[in-house]
Formats: sequence, structure tokens, C-alpha cells
Amino acid sequence: MIESTDYLQVENTKLKNASFLLDETLDKILSCMRTLINCDAGTIYLKNGKYLDAYIAQNDTIGANKKLKKTKVSIEADSSTLSVESLLQKKIIDIKNVYEEKKYDFTKTKEFDKKFLYKTTSIISSPLMVLNSTEPIGVLQLINKKDAKETVQFSQKDKTYLLSASYCVAIAIIDTQKMIKALNLYKDTANELARIANKDKLTNLYNRYYFNNTIKGLTNLSEREARPISFLMVDIDNFKRVNDTYGHNAGDHVIQALADIFIKNTRNSDVPIRYGGEEFLIVLPYTSSKNAFQIADKIRLITQETNVLEDGIKIKFTISIGISELNKSNQYDVRKALITADKALYKAKNNGKNKVVIQ
Repeated sequence: MIESTDYLQVENTKLKNASFLLDETLDKILSCMRTLINCDAGTIYLKNGKYLDAYIAQNDTIGANKKLKKTKVSIEADSSTLSVESLLQKKIIDIKNVYEEKKYDFTKTKEFDKKFLYKTTSIISSPLMVLNSTEPIGVLQLINKKDAKETVQFSQKDKTYLLSASYCVAIAIIDTQKMIKALNLYKDTANELARIANKDKLTNLYNRYYFNNTIKGLTNLSEREARPISFLMVDIDNFKRVNDTYGHNAGDHVIQALADIFIKNTRNSDVPIRYGGEEFLIVLPYTSSKNAFQIADKIRLITQETNVLEDGIKIKFTISIGISELNKSNQYDVRKALITADKALYKAKNNGKNKVVIQ
């Protein structure tokens, strides 16, 4: 059966959009900062446990077709790098020329330059601090300050602006992460509500609501591929007598036992459904009525040998099954096929019960 309703599709779309939310936010933030300070490139690192993840990297100079790989920087092992030093010292650090600087390790920067035929000169690195917190959540790094066509050192004005802006950037990141977390929780809740709506509480089988919402998708697929679907309409024989003799708890246990038989004796592609009361429907995709009869009769034989123990008393019960096939001859009309299965079930009941009938 097709597993999604329109409602769930909407929720999954929301979550899919949420997964890009942080990327889009950081991309816009970095682009804005580069424009305001006028620099060639930049990277936003986010702290992730013992690492700094280069979450978003932009560099217009090397060309749009060359994708910048996201990299991880170990806070412990790469402590001499500028991004880690800025994080640990919790201060802005600017470098005039990375090829003349000896204090920090720019090995990876130079490897990058060589690979992409780029020339990194000036860098400014700022920790992303959140108000009322002593620990930065990441680092904002801007590369190659531009003045006309020349690359120059970042100014004191740039540092002052970056210091103020880093707090706003950090808040935006934190708020976006909170929103994503809330959307994930919302999606989990929506899935659970959909599961409750689609499942029968007593048996944990799918219910009639689920069947009505999903059968059209399956029949459309079956029609396109010109393959049949069989329906088994199942009813517990003399169920009222079970309730009257042993009580409604016993009746519930009989229903649960039958549901368990369905689950254990149908294929993964088959869908047992509690259709209402003591009546069940089993949908058998891509199955002819001839093959469906074999499945149905196996279930019938197992059921008649099953005992339900209630207060030390063994309760035996049987089922009757009517079969119909959804195919080209009935124009893949589900309503007609269900009526046919119901008539076959009625015939099985009238012929002595504990029988399987194909209409």
C-alpha cells in the first residue's frame, strides 16, 4: 500500500524545507557580511563537539563551478590554525599576509590556494559569541579585504563592525537552529498523530480510514501495470456467541489473535485491515484470485486450529472468507470489487461457515 496521505506529504515537505533553512540563513549572512566589509571570500565555522565545521564557504574569485568542500577542523589537533585560535581566545584576530605570518598554521590555506589557483592574503577571524554566554558557537572568517582592485589589510573600522555584527550573526544562527529543532519535533508529532489515525488501537492493523486514503494510489499503479489486486473479506464466525458466552474481553482477545495470524501469514506487500467490528479486509497487491485462495485457505486452516485462553478456558473460533479480484474486467473499480467480495463472504456464511469462496 502507498504509505502517505496528503497531510503527511505536507509535513514531510515542511521538514525537507527546514533541513535547508540553516544553510540558506548562513549563506545569506555570509554574503551580506562580505558585501558590507567588501572582501573576496569568507567562511562560517560552527562548533560541533571537538570540531569546527566549515558550514558555509563562499569565494567568488575561483568561479561558481568549483564547489568548496565542507571541512572539519579539530579544535585540539589544529589549535594553531587561525579559526581555532580565534575560537579559543574569544577575540578577533586579523592577519595582513598569510604567507608572511609565522605565528599561525596556514598549511591548509596554502594547499587551497594551490589547488584553486587562488591567492589568500589578508584574513580576519571573529568568534561568534552569544550574549549571556561565555562560549562562542563558531567563527566567522573573512578573506582578502578589497580596496579598489588591491587586496589590503582589514581596518580597525572593519574589526569594530565585525565585533558588533558577530553577536547578531550568532543570535540568527541560534534562532534558526531552535526553529529546525521545533520543526523536527513537530514532524515527529505529526507522524505519531498520522500513525494513530491510520491504525486500529486494538489490533495495531491499519484501519478503514487508511484504506480509503491509500487504495486509489495502489489501484492506479495496478491498472497502469495491468496487474490484479485481490481482496479477502474476512468475518469471524459466530462472534456474538463468543461475546455473550465469554465476555467482551474474550472477544477482544479473539480479534487480537486473528490479527496476529494475519500478520504472521501474509507477505510484506499484503495489507491486513480491521474493516469494522469483527470484519477484516486483506489487500493482496499483484495477486490473482486463484493465488489469493491459497493464502486465504491457509489462514482459515491456521485459525480453526488456534485456541484463545481466557480464564483457563480454551476458546476456539473459525472464520469465513470471500474473495474478489480487481482487474480490467471490472475496470479496476474498488467499490464493485468490495461488493463482490462481500457477496462471496455472505455465500461462505450461508454454506456452513469456516469456508473460502471466490465470487
